[in-house]
Amino acid sequence: MMNAHVVNASSLPAMNALTFPAAILQPSNFDPDRPTVMDYGAFGATVGHEISHCFDDQDAIFDATGKLSNWWTKEDLAQFQAAAAKLVKQYDGYRPFPDLTMNGKLTLSENIADLAGLAVAYEQRRYHRMDVVDRALRDRPTSTWTLGQRPDDLAFGRLRERL
Repeated sequence: MMNAHVVNASSLPAMNALTFPAAILQPSNFDPDRPTVMDYGAFGATVGHEISHCFDDQDAIFDATGKLSNWWTKEDLAQFQAAAAKLVKQYDGYRPFPDLTMNGKLTLSENIADLAGLAVAYEQRRYHRMDVVDRALRDRPTSTWTLGQRPDDLAFGRLRERL
């Protein structure tokens, strides 16, 4: 468990629990004064990230009671492992520096969670009524509107800057 003042989040597979301390519910992760759709790109991606850990290569070996147990069907596990192998290969090809390559196997759990968190948040924002955001921001012209960016694009961009 984490203290309430910690800005972090975690998946606790042995307890079948997720932790989101109160401190994470502040800007830039969450801001009740900005359009809701912008929080999808920030806090929504964090929530999706943590939830997806329950189904990644490390946490999915725990069942609903927190016990080590293979609850996957053979078909689902094979499909997951095939998709995971592609992600490992993709990350193995990344070179953050000319003399350093990533190890996709070592980072697989976080890579799955990052991709799933962003995918879930991005999909969810489609269900939000963008016309509400458009009306709320119409009278606040910024250079971003001239670039054709939407408020939710900005939130996802801010999240990417922090990664």
